[in-house]
Amino acid sequence: PKAWKKASGEQKCWEDAKIVSNCAFLSGIVYEESGFREFHPTINVGETQCVLSQSPKDPETLYISIRGTKGKTDILTDLDIDCVSHPDWAPSTNMKVHEGFLKRSLDILDKLETAINHQRVDQGCPIPKKIILTGHSLGGALSSLVHIELVRRESFHGINIGNITFGAPLFGNMAWR
Repeated sequence: PKAWKKASGEQKCWEDAKIVSNCAFLSGIVYEESGFREFHPTINVGETQCVLSQSPKDPETLYISIRGTKGKTDILTDLDIDCVSHPDWAPSTNMKVHEGFLKRSLDILDKLETAINHQRVDQGCPIPKKIILTGHSLGGALSSLVHIELVRRESFHGINIGNITFGAPLFGNMAWR
């Protein structure tokens, strides 16, 4: 879809060593059972956890780290490998997506937009000028699909949205090339 071309053509967050370092840290820490997540808003979707964090040094950048495979529900998501069309993309594109990843990413999106607005309004955080998604393994595939969707949504226009993944599996068919 056009959003994929826009997202991949404009975002160059991977060229910033500090952002990549932050993403590597956050992609690992999201697996921890306690500590870090106690101080940051967390979204739970099935067994998948997403942590939202903003640095006091850079409050205009919101990081969203999505945990990868950890439990039985995540494994079932990984194994739901049928390729299906995205419900909002034109059928003529022939682009297909891993069904398990698509379902989970859409579930995350339903809660994510609410959580971002809650963080902005209720917690007094500034409107982010940049959103960086990150994840490892399953979390990387999910962050990629969430990234594409956020770029497509009107409510996020004007915000620089990037994605950095670590060990992410493929999430689509050859039409994505």
